[in-house]
Amino acid sequence: MPFELRYEITRNLMPLSSRRPGTLMAPGVRFLVAHDSGNPGATAADHVRFYMNQPNPPAASVSSAQLFVDDQSIMEVIPAVSAPEQARHVRYSVPMDNHLYGFDANRAAIGIELCYGNSIDPTKAYDRYVWLLAYLCALYELDPARDVVGHQILDPNRRSDPGSALELSGRSYRGLLADVVTSYEACKDAAAISPNHRVVAGNAQTTVSLRRRGAASLGAPGLGVLAPGAGVLVKSIVAGDAVSGNSDWAELADGGFCWTGGLTQASDLLAPVQPPAPAAAQPVGQPATGSFPERARLTAIAQWEFFGENSQDGQGLTTKKGHHEADYAPEGSTEQSWYARVGDYWKIVHRPDLDGRDTGWPWSAAFISFVMNQAGAGTRFDYAAQHAYYISRAITALQNDNQAAGYWCYRLGDERPAVGDIVCWSRQPGIDYDHQNHGSYLGHSDLIVAVADDHVEIIGGNVDNSVTRRPLTLDPNGKIAALTRANETLFGLMKCRIL
Repeated sequence: MPFELRYEITRNLMPLSSRRPGTLMAPGVRFLVAHDSGNPGATAADHVRFYMNQPNPPAASVSSAQLFVDDQSIMEVIPAVSAPEQARHVRYSVPMDNHLYGFDANRAAIGIELCYGNSIDPTKAYDRYVWLLAYLCALYELDPARDVVGHQILDPNRRSDPGSALELSGRSYRGLLADVVTSYEACKDAAAISPNHRVVAGNAQTTVSLRRRGAASLGAPGLGVLAPGAGVLVKSIVAGDAVSGNSDWAELADGGFCWTGGLTQASDLLAPVQPPAPAAAQPVGQPATGSFPERARLTAIAQWEFFGENSQDGQGLTTKKGHHEADYAPEGSTEQSWYARVGDYWKIVHRPDLDGRDTGWPWSAAFISFVMNQAGAGTRFDYAAQHAYYISRAITALQNDNQAAGYWCYRLGDERPAVGDIVCWSRQPGIDYDHQNHGSYLGHSDLIVAVADDHVEIIGGNVDNSVTRRPLTLDPNGKIAALTRANETLFGLMKCRIL
């Protein structure tokens, strides 16, 4: 999700060692742990230097964290912002992390150290610390009011962090949690590409993740989130709270208000996006032979192989680690960097301004659009930067018996899956096959590339920050079994109708 980048995060990664085993988060980032470090006179850079100089301490004393913060810098010593890796920052023997979140902190939480001492300005360090916690919540779609916890809560008999640092500057743990929520809301609502962009009544499209509110005010109750690329119908423009100098808010035809700084005019928004010319859309070559489902399968597999065959098992755990969205090709290599390939995906949905290094932008729908275009779907697919756009239209196409549509979307258990079909997920409450929120919600989709007796294999983009292959179980009738996992629920199957 786009977010106001108030501070720079300096990357100074330690080599693989006992402090940094190089194991990816499993099953991804689920919460954040707030720590502190108060060695006299030591800055964030000093703490990082200490870790670097002692990468392999005795097994009993191994400790680590992904990020260190002081009044001058935010330093990333173990990957946290892209392809997050595990770090040992909470004792395995304490059960509170599993009780609260269902996972060990070392496997599914990022540890952030607030450095304090005589040489560190506590207010400046605190401001960076609060912003970083809010930023990570936005980056990993965490709830800032629930998914930030102090080490002192997880291990109360042994730890007092970050309370020790907070108390020295007259702050409290409860105040920290409240400030993270406030920072999250302020930075999220201010994160527009063009704060002075003007739109008028009519069709528009979101350029960032926008909160729909009950009134034209940041303090008004939230009515849900409009994902980047969502289509909206603006009823009128009204004056409201100023954000980044812009006080124009859109009154939406289907209810609520949103800030116009995150909108762009789109008079033809509801029409299918015309694919770019083939020369601009085929950086790796389109499969020349076979049916459309076979060409789609080969295209998706080629992208998966390019990303190093990143794979997960049925529980969402990484079984093979590939390349990730922000990775660069080695210096001197003639191969394309992996981030640049993500940039190719964005071109299909007319977002050349995103080059793949914009890791806050979810690119999974752009990936599916790329696969469809490469395989030759032409105008029979609704290319979009948001899954909800083409999923909801595929549902409508089935209901209206639209013979021109390349895909019809069925309820999950209504049809058997086949290669070339697309599975549909919801990633927010209240969304299912019958409740599509006007085609605007957080979702996901993957292409089916293989069908076996008891499972199918799917490939999707921006899964584990890569192009990832994983299985889905079939029920005894050969249909995809219902599945709800973490924050996503399977609800639909888009059946391919293109020969």
